[in-house]
Amino acid sequence: MPIEWKEELSVGVEKIDSQHKELIRRVNDLFASMGSDKHADKLEGAIRYFEEYIDTHFTLEEDYMKRYDYPGSDEHKKEHEEFKAAIAEFKAALAESGVNLALTTKTNTFIGSWFMNHVSKIDIKLADFLKTKL
Repeated sequence: MPIEWKEELSVGVEKIDSQHKELIRRVNDLFASMGSDKHADKLEGAIRYFEEYIDTHFTLEEDYMKRYDYPGSDEHKKEHEEFKAAIAEFKAALAESGVNLALTTKTNTFIGSWFMNHVSKIDIKLADFLKTKL
């Protein structure tokens, strides 16, 4: 199911929100490709993008947490580590068995669910904290 950006997902930091919106676009693009002959290319591209996202987005959030001594940083970083591990598993499965609809579905479902839970529960706590600092 496609994800729709809603203002309640905003953390109030433009760069973070922009990266979240791009992640939603990528997840929705992968979802839209399912059942078509394009899902193979989309999955491979999505995995590469998610690896880049880990480097850029998580680094940005973790820099904010460190800079402002965020008290919830351990919990937040743990969530990031779980996401990294899942993406590594999807990449390994892709290398082992190649692209298939089941892997595309599993990847897309995980990313969409993780994103919605992470942003609405974990990133919002960081957002509330940063609003007192920025």
